[in-house]
Amino acid sequence: MPRLQHKSLLRAYNITPLLPLVLRGTRDIPSAIRELRWIVEHVQKICPATKPSKVIEQKKLLLKLCRRRESSEPLQYILGSQPFGDLDIKCRRGVLIPRPETESYTTYAAKLLLNNQLHPGITKKMEGYRKGSEKDKLRIYDFCSGSGCISLLLFSMLSKQSILRNRLDITGFDISKEALSIARDNLRTNFQIHNIPDAGNNHPVRFEHLDLLGLRQDDTTVLKEGQAGPLMDCSEKDIIICNPPYVARDDWRVGRSVRNWEPSSAVFPPSVAHYVEDERMVFDRVVNRPGARVRLQNCIKPWDIFYWQLMSLCHKLFRCKVLIMEVSDKYQARRVRKMALDLSREPELRGMILNVSFWRDYQPEPQIKDQNNTDWRGIKGTGKVRCVVVRFFSKTQLNAIERSKPDLSYPKEDCIT
Repeated sequence: MPRLQHKSLLRAYNITPLLPLVLRGTRDIPSAIRELRWIVEHVQKICPATKPSKVIEQKKLLLKLCRRRESSEPLQYILGSQPFGDLDIKCRRGVLIPRPETESYTTYAAKLLLNNQLHPGITKKMEGYRKGSEKDKLRIYDFCSGSGCISLLLFSMLSKQSILRNRLDITGFDISKEALSIARDNLRTNFQIHNIPDAGNNHPVRFEHLDLLGLRQDDTTVLKEGQAGPLMDCSEKDIIICNPPYVARDDWRVGRSVRNWEPSSAVFPPSVAHYVEDERMVFDRVVNRPGARVRLQNCIKPWDIFYWQLMSLCHKLFRCKVLIMEVSDKYQARRVRKMALDLSREPELRGMILNVSFWRDYQPEPQIKDQNNTDWRGIKGTGKVRCVVVRFFSKTQLNAIERSKPDLSYPKEDCIT
């Protein structure tokens, strides 16, 4: 973190006396000016100065919030919310703050789906909806859902299509009960302010408690505590999307604000015992359920443990079509791709083809509404590598794609057989 020079603080004070407080949290004057303006607007909204006594109260509240920002508390916690697409996502301590990069790939995934470019199996289901012949819902699981921003934005965008409004089934899962409380609150709030449409009594978006690393590949149902009904069934899922904890605890790129204020369980994976065996890293974690053990092989780094679990469960347990996973950088993306290569050799995936592609921070607008012209290869967009996308194809599906587009030849690094 850069040190602040005295002349910078003096310059900020000459602009307005409260600016040096915000500057200590932002470390640069343009950002401090912008954030102070947002704090002032927030105070004026929640504490309008309708009479002289309110003016004094307003000034005290403004000073209090500026001092919170001085201690590097995230602005989203101070203001209590963060814009995410068309939504207003509530934020408070105990939940990870939604990032613009997460909004970018969530929006891109929804647009690809609506443009028939995400997966041929989903495109076939969409055609069935239009013809009235498809009865099964479009099922989406959002693991490590946190504030619920991904689930809610997907519902907000997809439900604008009339054929999908009553055919969506979106479930967010998280291990944190605090995060689940905030996610359900965000669902209610955005419904009340009409950011998401009314979907009747049985809302298609719900949030449930689940320990992802505690799932086993032979699980058939996970039961709600104290209830007999299944929390999660193992029917075929169309999309699984996940922003898991993936940051190494000693990563110097993690800022002070993240380390001191945001929940560590949402940023850093749980500690695991690891050892080297036959020159391959193997990680074990004994989960809470008696007799259950998650054995995560070929994880090159300890903080990659969620990715192996996700990929191994996605087809074996959920029969998923598309898996979208957020990563920190291109190096982690390459490691995740290697795990997909190892996974493709499993006997359960015999006859399946895994297509792996990378999405960057900023994606082009999908233009063509024809799946036959869709190219799932390579790295898409500009900026840092942000997502690894794994598509599960049957050989029949891939042959149909290649017949419709003969010039589409998948290089080895993109299509794993």
